[in-house]
Amino acid sequence: MLNKGVIIAIALASLAAGYFVAQSSRPKTPVIDDSVIFVYPQTRSLAAVSLTDMYGQSITPADFKGDWWVLYFGFTFCPDACPMALANMKQIKTRLPENTNIKFGLISVDPQRDTPDRLKEYVTFFHPEFYAATSDAEAIDALTASVNVVYAISGDQSKDDYSVDHSNFMVLLNPEGEHAGIISSPHDPEKIAVELSKLTAS
Repeated sequence: MLNKGVIIAIALASLAAGYFVAQSSRPKTPVIDDSVIFVYPQTRSLAAVSLTDMYGQSITPADFKGDWWVLYFGFTFCPDACPMALANMKQIKTRLPENTNIKFGLISVDPQRDTPDRLKEYVTFFHPEFYAATSDAEAIDALTASVNVVYAISGDQSKDDYSVDHSNFMVLLNPEGEHAGIISSPHDPEKIAVELSKLTAS
């Protein structure tokens, strides 16, 4: 017959073995990726639409080829999200290495109010090298759909105080003019600048 001490030792060993098995069979805690830039496994083509830029010139998404682009889809009458995004874009740009091939721009989803002159005045207030363009509603719908941006105009458009709800992430285009990913919000300029530098240098 086993003495009491041996029985206790066996019981403790069994408990320990059971705990080990239970722990090893539990799902592992996922490693959280704290990146703010999400690059798609496969790039996506932009809708082939015609835009009018802040100089009154007609352009297409093909004109974005040759550089990396960070685009924000919004409108100049936006009371909060858009000026904050443009201010963050300025901070990102100032943190990037000199001569980097990254450009920044605003695509307006409010062509009724955002004329070329207004777009130019608005974006260059934040930085003289910022760019802007817009188009008619049909083209904007096609372009936003191709980059997964959503927007909705509410209120009486015959008046100047209607509002526009829209996505609050930045769209990343690669030098081939393709939709390469997004920069999520909230926008941390310092972190975004570091990640952009690594991404565009690779």
